[in-house]
Amino acid sequence: MLRNSTIQPKKKICKSCGVSSYIFSRGRCQQCARREDAKPIAKVSEKGKIKREAKKDLIEEDKLFYMEVWAASNERCYECGRKLSNPPSLLYFHHAMPKRLFPALRHVHENIILLCPDHHQQVEVNIDKAPRTKALTEQIRKQLLQ
Repeated sequence: MLRNSTIQPKKKICKSCGVSSYIFSRGRCQQCARREDAKPIAKVSEKGKIKREAKKDLIEEDKLFYMEVWAASNERCYECGRKLSNPPSLLYFHHAMPKRLFPALRHVHENIILLCPDHHQQVEVNIDKAPRTKALTEQIRKQLLQ
């Protein structure tokens, strides 16, 4: 409804249900407009279903891999040394070589650096602000791309 205005809303007859109400859209009340303008839920193709399942499977593989890395780690942020909480969050695991560019290195232990959420964000935005992680990333890059 309009507030702080000199125009006062008036009740009119809804074109859809015939009830006297405030008109919301195209001569209809709010309930009729929402009901009639609702979009149907999009159907997912078979190809789309297969892609969704593959992505779910990959995420599960990632979680298992991250648990292996976590078990072998000292559970501390590489940049600041802060103790990371248990159980581990997906935010703790930084790929030195990005997954999207190097999918073959996605599940390589040497490609993972444990970082606290603050430093992970910082590294993703500007790695120059995290000197220890930058040096390790360069070392990992040389080692894995030989």
